[in-house]
Amino acid sequence: MKYIIMLDEKFIDYGKYELESILKSEIIFKKISNKLFIFESEKDISKDYSFIVIEGLIKVVELGKFPPNAIDYTKITNAIEGMIDRQHSFKIEAINADFHNEQSSKDIAVKIGSALESKGYRPDLKHPKLYFYIFFTNLGIYFGVLQSDYAINIDAFRSTEKSKISRAQFKLKEALKYFAIETDEIKTVLDIGAAPGGWTLEMLTRNAKVIAVDNALLSYQFFFQSNKKCVIFSDEKIDIHDKNNNSNNAEILPLSKINDTLNESFDLYHIKQNINNLDINHINNLNKSIDLLMIDMNIEPKESVQQAIKLIKFLKAHAKLIMTIKLFNNENIKKYIKNVNEALNKYYDIIKIKKLPHNRDELTLFAILK
Repeated sequence: MKYIIMLDEKFIDYGKYELESILKSEIIFKKISNKLFIFESEKDISKDYSFIVIEGLIKVVELGKFPPNAIDYTKITNAIEGMIDRQHSFKIEAINADFHNEQSSKDIAVKIGSALESKGYRPDLKHPKLYFYIFFTNLGIYFGVLQSDYAINIDAFRSTEKSKISRAQFKLKEALKYFAIETDEIKTVLDIGAAPGGWTLEMLTRNAKVIAVDNALLSYQFFFQSNKKCVIFSDEKIDIHDKNNNSNNAEILPLSKINDTLNESFDLYHIKQNINNLDINHINNLNKSIDLLMIDMNIEPKESVQQAIKLIKFLKAHAKLIMTIKLFNNENIKKYIKNVNEALNKYYDIIKIKKLPHNRDELTLFAILK
């Protein structure tokens, strides 16, 4: 059996380790592109395995090799017809990896989908039952199918959403979806290392109150566009007034006013201070009030873990933790994961770690306070 995996090339060693731990034998990857690799295995590993750095895995069959700009649409359509009935809705995903063709991947997918629709099959671009993947590569043309529960996010970086603060917001959106976190129950969030504010904005749009801690200014204009009320605590003189900002929605107060203000009706409380320099007694009104702790700082994993432990005093029972694990050395991924798990296990349950599509040299961790 042949498999294609989606895997950032930086994590190839750990990806091999994950697969070989399951197969109990050595595997050999053939590179298709910087994100796609193919390998063979006699064992069926097409589903029910949870990987950390492997973003997607699909069993494939080879359809042969097509000459440049000469795609055999009839052959592809016939292959799909052999694996689908008219009761199941479907979506076509075409992936071009160094295959010379004038048509875009989207145009190819539309053409195949239209041909199937003309034969009575039901395309559904939003909620299909089945995903059909066609990989156009220099090694050959490969085809596979996944049920919607196992669908691969092929094009995570192409987004139609506008006016976002940073890539970080998409990291959080992916984490909330992947770890199946119900945000309706999250009323108060503590965001450590918040600047420029992507995670803060995402939780504000979900109607949570956010206490953001970062010595840098946030991109307040995005909060004001959503009519969110903001208070900034700082002992420095700062100016957030701008002709494009509705700064009437913001107040600036000294740090000494934190405890007097935390129970007032602001949506965002920005404590403009590095968490390492902040006297957490300043925020003792937060005791046992936080539903979600978020930590996204460019620091060593052990330092992020120390923050996750130090701030437990502010968390409600069974509060949730989302934290990035920065990988300053990709060769030490196993060590990073082991150390983080061991350090947090005393305080947190259900620790899960995943390389999400918008993670770069980092992983995302989810846990629940014991």
